[in-house]
Amino acid sequence: MQASQEHNISGLINLFEIESPGLTSALAIAEHIANEKDDLAPDPTLLN
Repeated sequence: MQASQEHNISGLINLFEIESPGLTSALAIAEHIANEKDDLAPDPTLLN
């Protein structure tokens, strides 16, 4: 998982190389991302 700390784009989350076991863990991945949501909030200047 890459969040804004790695690529400096606020609100963008990259999930690379998720294969079939990723489908099984999709809910856990979503929960992890939801727990990190404060850091992943979109940049309000990009919404204009």
